[in-house]
Amino acid sequence: MALRTPAFIGEWHHPIRVAFYPAASISLLLMAVCFLPEQEGIANILWILGAILQGGLTLAILARWIGHKPFEYSHINPAWFIPAVGNVVVPAAGAPLGYHNLSWLFFSGGLLFWIILLTLVMNRLIFHTPLPGKLLPTLVIMIAPPAVSFISYMNLNGGQVDAFAHILLNLGYVFALIVLTQLPKIMKLPFAMSFWALSFPIASLTIASFKYAGLEKSQSHEIIGEILLIVLLVVIITLVYRTLLAIARGQICQPE
Repeated sequence: MALRTPAFIGEWHHPIRVAFYPAASISLLLMAVCFLPEQEGIANILWILGAILQGGLTLAILARWIGHKPFEYSHINPAWFIPAVGNVVVPAAGAPLGYHNLSWLFFSGGLLFWIILLTLVMNRLIFHTPLPGKLLPTLVIMIAPPAVSFISYMNLNGGQVDAFAHILLNLGYVFALIVLTQLPKIMKLPFAMSFWALSFPIASLTIASFKYAGLEKSQSHEIIGEILLIVLLVVIITLVYRTLLAIARGQICQPE
């Protein structure tokens, strides 16, 4: 299908949908992680492309946030983590590939904007209008930053589980518990593509749990990882089924 240029540009200027553009660069970085064990050359190419694209999109979107005023508090939602906080994904493959300084650069920036954007998002959730139904599943995205940060931090510091590592992993569990309190509301919503926001955060926390279990020989974290893996499989199968069903019925709807 040919790229619809007006729609592409329109979404770039949309105050909410623009946050999803770096999902492309994050996908490249995750693909680099997948290829790393067996195909380091391919992983290296994917990582370089992903890091360049991620850095460029981050700066471009931050420039829009700072230099333009079309944004209102009603536009802020957890998907805003993707452009800036998504930088914590870079060290997952960057550190093993030897790009330590660049990985620390991306990691530091991602952590900084996680704190900033988390404050803004929580302020909106507590004191302003609730998230609209189609964006409510993006609450699950709050699990991803600490979980991915734990994985990347372990790669950056050689697998040493220090106090900061414990904080990151346990913050992932804290946000998972917070999201569970909102699960009844999410489950009542009609299906939308925003439900795919459930997949990556759960996968991140699953991997983080298994990684900690392997490093610290923790049976309890092994069990947590196994439970999360089962949940993840159920979520992915359900999402694929609901997506195919929605496509067949012409019911796919996008976040507004």
